[in-house]
Amino acid sequence: LYELGLVEYKRKKDDETGWMEYYWKLNYEKLKDVIKKELLKTLKNLESKVKSESLSVYYICVRGCLKVPYEVAMENNFICPQCGGVLEYLDNSSTMKKAKKEIEKIKEYLNLLSNTVF
Repeated sequence: LYELGLVEYKRKKDDETGWMEYYWKLNYEKLKDVIKKELLKTLKNLESKVKSESLSVYYICVRGCLKVPYEVAMENNFICPQCGGVLEYLDNSSTMKKAKKEIEKIKEYLNLLSNTVF
């Protein structure tokens, strides 16, 4: 935490024991920046995933080894090029719905974060 700049400390020597005492405190602004950065990174990844998933129809190997776009599945006669298994249509509507919901949550968090004063 210290290396990320999320906490700061003061060191003081105890006169009675001779021991060093450490007093730690959170750096709230830095914490806010780190959280915002991570949320933005996740948001970008999710938006990219939603975009790519919506641009193509996908097929998946019944053995779970490969997910390919329609064009690749058609070129291979709907046979997995890796293992020879059958490629089946992948209905990604529930995955897309979850990703879009997550995007909205992240946007809400970012809005809350930008309106938060420490």
